[in-house]
Amino acid sequence: MSPESPQISESFLEASLPDLIRRETSRVWTKRWIGQQIESYHVEELLGSGTHGVVFRARRETPYNRTVAIKLLPSLQGQAKASQFKNECQALADLEHQSICQILTAGLTADGTPYFIMPLLNGSPIDDYVDKHPRDWLRIAELTRQLADAVAFAHRNGIVHCDLKPDNILVDVEGQVTITDFGLAVRVDEMHDLAQRPSWAPGTIGYAAPEILTSRQEASPAVDIYSLGAILYHLLTG
Repeated sequence: MSPESPQISESFLEASLPDLIRRETSRVWTKRWIGQQIESYHVEELLGSGTHGVVFRARRETPYNRTVAIKLLPSLQGQAKASQFKNECQALADLEHQSICQILTAGLTADGTPYFIMPLLNGSPIDDYVDKHPRDWLRIAELTRQLADAVAFAHRNGIVHCDLKPDNILVDVEGQVTITDFGLAVRVDEMHDLAQRPSWAPGTIGYAAPEILTSRQEASPAVDIYSLGAILYHLLTG
């Protein structure tokens, strides 16, 4: 390498394209939102980012102190998508289950970016939690039971998550599972319309069912069952 050649770090060369996109998304959205106000909450810290959105820690001090997580969904910007987002918010707010993260409120920022405000949970992604308890098959079975029960509850109440993956499932120190991030959720009776929603982004490669990644015309609540199987396989095999 000549003295004039730019220095490229080894970590950059080893990074995958999704990782690079995630880093750039984090950088842009951190600069855009840290220090800003959403409703009565002051955005303080970036907690994480993914394909479809970014999550921040935020706090308010009046009328009482409260710390929450705010997920912004830039992929759902636009008037047509905002209408879809609003229609699904009420259904999500009705999902009261001990293993489903409750949405406190939802809305649109001044620039039209949809957001969810949720309790700030203390827990680890389910795969990290299992890594700390290697070969504990009964523990994995119990986590899977809780997860399946929560997904069945959501389906009975007309909601399909559509993006189940380890990062969206938190486990606290007592082994309580909580499903988070219903940003891509769809009503059961509207799944047949997914093929007509070119702006709707499918779930995560490796956990998303084949039909949701291809034609979408055959998508059904079974896509969540496929994801559950993929998650269980990952937990059992590492």
